[in-house]
Amino acid sequence: QVTPQATTVERIKQSVIWVEQGKKRALLTELFSDPAYTRCLVFTKTKHGADKVAAYLEAGGVEAGAIHGNKSQ
Repeated sequence: QVTPQATTVERIKQSVIWVEQGKKRALLTELFSDPAYTRCLVFTKTKHGADKVAAYLEAGGVEAGAIHGNKSQ
């Protein structure tokens, strides 16, 4: 038996944006200044990277948090 292809809820938009290392923070700032982006998940390679992204967003006035293995959920 073949498992059906996973589907997303129609209200959820999924996007992958590949960005050069030096342009990632500028892109995050641009994306989060758009009112269309009210809730987002940003994936990072490492736990440390997740903490850095969350701190960067918080410093810019965006409510953010990092979720990874060293955090209670």
